[in-house]
Amino acid sequence: MSKTLRHATLATTINLYGHLLKDSADQAVNALARALDHAQTDRLRAVPRGNDDLPLAA
Repeated sequence: MSKTLRHATLATTINLYGHLLKDSADQAVNALARALDHAQTDRLRAVPRGNDDLPLAA
């Protein structure tokens, strides 16, 4: 990002925009956690609970 903004160093970019990056990182972590929770819930719903029509293994 520092090259795109034409800052001489990464430190300049962090000093100017670091507070924005923290908020964005927190939002990304929260969004990912919600997505993973949703995916896990969907996966658990898709797991068969058992089938009485299947023969038992000998």
